Amino acid sequence: MLTQLRPILIDFEFRIGQSRKQRGGHALEYIIKKLLTRINISSEIPHGKKEREKLNKMDLVVPDQNTALTNSKLTRYLSCKRTLRERWKQTVPEKKQGGEMYLITLDDKISENKAMDIKKKKLIAYVRDELKKQSHLRNKDWIRKLSDLPRDLLVVSK
Repeated sequence: MLTQLRPILIDFEFRIGQSRKQRGGHALEYIIKKLLTRINISSEIPHGKKEREKLNKMDLVVPDQNTALTNSKLTRYLSCKRTLRERWKQTVPEKKQGGEMYLITLDDKISENKAMDIKKKKLIAYVRDELKKQSHLRNKDWIRKLSDLPRDLLVVSK
């Protein structure tokens, strides 16, 4: 009996883990949107199947979805990742022509190789302030402190 239940339990445990990770990712998007709203930076979580596809399933756009669809030069595209595991490069699309693409992560470790991968994807990454102080990230201008994000977004939001 136990041997018959084992595959079912393993599958169940896997699905629960995936669900938890997905909720955590959505919570990060929601929190960033709420924080931006609190400091008067307009942003929007793209909605509508066709629109999300056109925007490469970006997590947030600044200032709004309509601007993102009609004038990419005035748009900042935000991809929010709790961690930068092996698959992050597959889920973050290539930089669009015009607007800047920002990768926001709460990961507490970013190796030299990951930093260089971020540069190759032409992204600007926002990381925990204390992480930016590490010697291998300190002089990389495409790796920025999370506390710099509002300043960088204010220009496009208005």
